[in-house]
Amino acid sequence: MTAYLVDTHVLLDWASSPDGLSPESRLVMATGRNELFFSYASLWELNIKISLGKLSLPESTDVMLQKARCKSLPILVEHIATIKDLPHHHRDPFDRMLISQAINNRMTLITRDREIRKYDVPTIAA
Repeated sequence: MTAYLVDTHVLLDWASSPDGLSPESRLVMATGRNELFFSYASLWELNIKISLGKLSLPESTDVMLQKARCKSLPILVEHIATIKDLPHHHRDPFDRMLISQAINNRMTLITRDREIRKYDVPTIAA
């Protein structure tokens, strides 16, 4: 079973308009043969946007994660430590955490973000 880390925007698109995702990312997420993870960093990012009024969700993040069959991925000390070694292609701290988690956990990151694809981490373009 292959492990994938789902980017914040990919989960939102999967919940609202999955047809907008790439065929490869839809296949990975829909088959049930892969382990899908969603980072605590992404949950943190979503809740910040909700609290600032920049985002509203039709259902709770718990329900969205259940529907997408995503397991939660906690932030560990080694994830934080790896960030210092990453090149600075990207300034977004949440995305840098996702990159670090994907590297540390040997996961493929499903993302639309072209900047993330500049890092030495396997990705699937969403």
